[in-house]
Amino acid sequence: MAAATDIQVIQADLSLPEHQAAILTTTQAYALDPNGMGAPLSSESEERLIDNIRAHPGVVVLLAYDGGELAGSALCVLSFSSFMAMPILNIHDLVVLPEKRGRGLGSALIQAAEQRAADLGCCDLSLEVSENNPEARRLYERLGFNGSKPGSQTFFCRRPLS
Repeated sequence: MAAATDIQVIQADLSLPEHQAAILTTTQAYALDPNGMGAPLSSESEERLIDNIRAHPGVVVLLAYDGGELAGSALCVLSFSSFMAMPILNIHDLVVLPEKRGRGLGSALIQAAEQRAADLGCCDLSLEVSENNPEARRLYERLGFNGSKPGSQTFFCRRPLS
């Protein structure tokens, strides 16, 4: 495991070509992962990703480096809780490159997202995880994320728009 001092998490600056490339690299790695799409991003998605992230006012992208090398990212989206009347930061994509896993990078990214959520005045930090991803589920549970209320089940549903 890498020493904690070897890990650095920063907020991406979308004006920097190296941060743009880092986002594309980690997003493509996530897309290829069986817990992602299991297939590469389409060339159209890859082409418009940075411009569309830049255009979305509620997106926060964090980049993780291990010993100065790109190691992962977290793409977070600002949402809102009507019950708490406060914003929520949702970790939409959490990526640790396969060769960098097991070094504390997922924890570091989540801690940085938590700090960013606090800075934004959020009441919650949320995420979704596949039931087929036990490693991620253990990490999230260890960091205090819990599922739905006892006796209920929450499902992540989507309906693509054409």
